[in-house]
Amino acid sequence: MQASIDAVRVAGTPEGPVPVVVLTVEGEDDVVPIFIGFSEATSIARGLEAEDIGRPLTHDLLLDVMEELGSRIDRVVVTEIEQRESGQGGTYIADPVSYTH
Repeated sequence: MQASIDAVRVAGTPEGPVPVVVLTVEGEDDVVPIFIGFSEATSIARGLEAEDIGRPLTHDLLLDVMEELGSRIDRVVVTEIEQRESGQGGTYIADPVSYTH
């Protein structure tokens, strides 16, 4: 399944508001929600909007180094989902795939 980020939104849950990355699936009407933390949501939203906060963050440094080496992230492949013991939520484990031009 190939998907791309459609938006970063806040979803209402019984525990309160929770940020969610909404992925659209190519060729489908369905979306894939990935619930994340507020700091991750802010960082992703700033990246999507190319917002400059005046200082680089860790991922900005990585992208700058890759750019200097002539490389770019092509896609991110989710390889595993680690479930919490409670059965609710978990952690997505993913590998970035890059190419050099």
